[in-house]
Amino acid sequence: MAQWYRKTPLQRWLPLSAKQLRSQRFWDAMNAVDESAIRKIEMQLSRQLVEDFGIDVRCLCFDCTNFDTFIDSRTTSELARRGHAKSKRTDLRVVGLALLVSTDFNIPLFSRVYPGNQPDSVTFGSVTQELIERYRVLAKNLEHVTLVFDKGNNSEENLEALGPSPYHVVGSLVPTQHPDLLEVPLDKFQSFQDARLEGVTAFRTSKKVFGRHWTIVATHSQELLEGQLRGIAQVLGKRRRALGELQGKLKRSQEPGAKGKGYTFESLEAHAQNLSSGQYIQKILRVEIGRRRGKLQLHYHTDAQALEKLIATSLGRRILFTDNHQWTTEEIILAYRSQHHVEAAFRTMKDPHFVGWEPLYHWTDQKIRVHAFYCVLALTLAGLLHREAHRAGLELSLGALCRELSSICEIINLYPSTSKKKAGRLRASTTYTELTPTTSRLAEIFRLHDWEAR
Repeated sequence: MAQWYRKTPLQRWLPLSAKQLRSQRFWDAMNAVDESAIRKIEMQLSRQLVEDFGIDVRCLCFDCTNFDTFIDSRTTSELARRGHAKSKRTDLRVVGLALLVSTDFNIPLFSRVYPGNQPDSVTFGSVTQELIERYRVLAKNLEHVTLVFDKGNNSEENLEALGPSPYHVVGSLVPTQHPDLLEVPLDKFQSFQDARLEGVTAFRTSKKVFGRHWTIVATHSQELLEGQLRGIAQVLGKRRRALGELQGKLKRSQEPGAKGKGYTFESLEAHAQNLSSGQYIQKILRVEIGRRRGKLQLHYHTDAQALEKLIATSLGRRILFTDNHQWTTEEIILAYRSQHHVEAAFRTMKDPHFVGWEPLYHWTDQKIRVHAFYCVLALTLAGLLHREAHRAGLELSLGALCRELSSICEIINLYPSTSKKKAGRLRASTTYTELTPTTSRLAEIFRLHDWEAR
């Protein structure tokens, strides 16, 4: 840390010795911040973000993710667990993070670290009361705040807990659990004039779900359909190639003089089931195992009719639910689409260059919580920077903004002393490297020249 610190202007504004920046001092500082302190700081920070910066909290997005760690299996930790890793690294222990962010530049307003093997719905249920408390902090002058979350957080208990709360909700249902809505023909779906909903049609109704009556909006998106078909084609191609290889191995294993144990009906069936499994693949990839003249045989084909039925009923569809009964269908769909804000926040935290969570160099639960907290603080600051630049008329992505700011460097110019004495001290003056039009505008927006040393 001392090596990094010496290359920054921080040494001018916050003078520290190399000894003060040793790892042990950093850990000592982390030890001073327990879980209770983190919650108090976060609560006060959320209040100030709304009061001082005017963050829009009319629509808030909640979701969960996890981060890989390289913590040894023998290290005791309640937070670092093997679970459903988003990165598919099943060999690593992961730590979960729940975030509540604004649709106003992805500003975090609530966070919680949780065990990596804990399902999203359980996590959502565990923080429901805290979310309700946070509502009272965030929505002093508002009567209507909508909480948006995806189907991974659904459970009757969670929605029952939110029922008496001031929150309204927009969520999504698992389509296959509602075949009656999937059977609605597309000619009953309406289209929209809003350019943001180009290629989207919807069918609106009401239904009792999770013990309550909700407004239901079943949507069909051409873009989603095309993306799903591309994914299915890719997976289907891999599975067909693997089945072709299995077919060849089976044939060779039954030839005279073949070595090895060979296949039994049960083992071949297990291989085939594994290769034909999957949400949609199992419905369109048909695999048959039989015997002919005493030899096992494997045949497979793609069921074109089953694929056409999927396209007509399931693919491209989402089913949304809300208690905002007075909202238009467009408003409900656009509110659910705002879920991309929390997804963008997670992508930012997984960026290796800016606001990166990884690598995590800590292995005790207390320090993991502090690490998560200062990563969320970094995300907050990045979001505020992005928001201020946008409000000043500078249209840049967060990554581009950080790269432009990182390109601004200080130069210290040394001048001869004005003293008449021969051995006077050199006079130092700090300035910036030559700025581009973009960095010059950023320096103006963030008043960087106020920090120059003269």
